[in-house]
Amino acid sequence: MAIVILIASMASYAFARIRFRWSNILFIVFVAGMMIPVHITLIPIYVLINRIKLFDTLPGLIGPYNSFSLPVAIFIMTGFFKEVPRELEEAALMDGCSHWIIFRTIMFPLSTPAIATVGIYNFLYTWNEFIYAFVLINSPSKKTLPLGIREFYGMESVNIPGVITVIRVGSLPVPLFYFLAQERVINGLVSGVVKG
Repeated sequence: MAIVILIASMASYAFARIRFRWSNILFIVFVAGMMIPVHITLIPIYVLINRIKLFDTLPGLIGPYNSFSLPVAIFIMTGFFKEVPRELEEAALMDGCSHWIIFRTIMFPLSTPAIATVGIYNFLYTWNEFIYAFVLINSPSKKTLPLGIREFYGMESVNIPGVITVIRVGSLPVPLFYFLAQERVINGLVSGVVKG
């Protein structure tokens, strides 16, 4: 999640605020990643992960998870950065700030609602993802929660109490994370309303 938020926020700031050659085309290419079905990429990603010796490792899942989370994150955060008043940026430029300082000290702290939204989406996607973990992980100790739930299914029987227990325990972090991040979203939205 941290990698997606960091990369997406920097890329989104560049797309929303910095005019450079091919910026619109590059933004469309990034956002077009949302239209690529996950299953089309399974074989190329499997081959690539094998070649770079990351098969059956948790770091091998980071690349696919990030690559499919980035298009949505960039889309959300670019829209947010475009809505921030340009006067804040112009005042900072008049004071001699670079784009990096403006991003780090002004725009990134202001983007808490967008960061919380991207964080919620990314967390839910990663927590529930099955197909990449199924293809790229073999060791029982490295299996993710959806793969662990699958272990309760046998050839001719299903351990129903085990499945229900794992689902209940495994689903607890999702609403907890959602409620914590939701409070940040509401605080970020309300802080812009009150003046004085």
